[in-house]
Amino acid sequence: MNPNHSRTPHLGTSFLTTLTVILLSGCGAEDIFNGGDGEAPTDATGAPYELATAVDSARLSLYAYQQLDDFQANRTFTLPLPWTLEDQFYSDQRFSGENTEAGELLPIGFVATAGGRIYVVFRGTKTISEWISNAQFAQVDYTYVADGGMTHRGFTDLYASIEGDVVASITAAKAQFPNATILLTGHSLGGALAILAGPDLEERTGYVPVLYNFGAPRVGDPTFSQRFEGLVETSWRTVNTNDLVPKLPPTAVPGFEGNRPVTYSYDHVHSARTITFGDSADVPGSHSLCNYYSALCDETADPAACKRLAEGVANCQP
Repeated sequence: MNPNHSRTPHLGTSFLTTLTVILLSGCGAEDIFNGGDGEAPTDATGAPYELATAVDSARLSLYAYQQLDDFQANRTFTLPLPWTLEDQFYSDQRFSGENTEAGELLPIGFVATAGGRIYVVFRGTKTISEWISNAQFAQVDYTYVADGGMTHRGFTDLYASIEGDVVASITAAKAQFPNATILLTGHSLGGALAILAGPDLEERTGYVPVLYNFGAPRVGDPTFSQRFEGLVETSWRTVNTNDLVPKLPPTAVPGFEGNRPVTYSYDHVHSARTITFGDSADVPGSHSLCNYYSALCDETADPAACKRLAEGVANCQP
């Protein structure tokens, strides 16, 4: 979703359908925040949540939206110091509000380096409703690792459109920075792509990634989540308790494969670090990446200076 609440379009009928599905499924906050998905309240390795890493990751995730804005305005996309832009990813898949011609490749993320880290950053969408509609809760096999379980069809198709480029870019980065740590991040749909990339990059590149994402939905079934957790040890999902999107898809979704009724199961990967801002009635504002970033800045020693660093990025006014 667009990081800037003031530019968020109205919510469509598919989003209202999704809300109905949630209410019918009985999906509540407790299975997100109180371990109902089996997740521990701390990281699996006992590693603490690093506020500085979370702030940097959220700021870079804002730049993933800026990347699209610059592309559509025919501007050169750059990153501020200390980051160096290493590569960019493009996909032919698109979402409402992106105002592009059919078949045009759009930026969906990038690779940056700084301070001994390789950052892999994925972009979310400009609306909430586009990718969480009821019609898109079906699952496909996650084929990038053995026994990978099932993952959301729409998220997985999008990741598949850039997977070869992501692996090639990280393989090249590893040769240049053999001792670096790889950090995956993104907001909303971008957070889902970061989760999908985790096991794949561990298997294909030998890196053990670290994950920090924001307002991300569920991505796969319990088998996928367990496989992810066996490969990506340090993983933090930053979740606003008023944000609807991390409650999606519901943990159990009825569907059809051909004429056969099925139930798709969804489970979060570890681990949730909760924050609270906004109001659950304000769906776009409670999901806004600008607001996530601002809330994290409020925990730093100098909130005003932290917020100034992201001022104007993707029209954000934290």
